[in-house]
Amino acid sequence: ALTVPALRTDRPEEIAFTTALARLHVHGIPVDWAALHTGPARHPVDLPTYAFHHRRYWLAPGAPAG
Repeated sequence: ALTVPALRTDRPEEIAFTTALARLHVHGIPVDWAALHTGPARHPVDLPTYAFHHRRYWLAPGAPAG
C-alpha cells in the first residue's frame, strides 16, 4: 500500500496537493493531469531550450543602477 499526504501544515494546499499527485505519478499511479489544469487559461512561459545555456541576470560591475 502506498500512502501520500495530500495536505500538510508546513506547505500551502496547492503545493502539497500537486506534490502528492506527482509522488503518485512517480510510483506508477495514473494521474489525469488534464483534469488538474482545467479552469482559466494560463499563459505559456518561455523555458530555456538548452539546460546549460548560461545567462547572467545581474548588472555588470560598474553599470549605472536604474
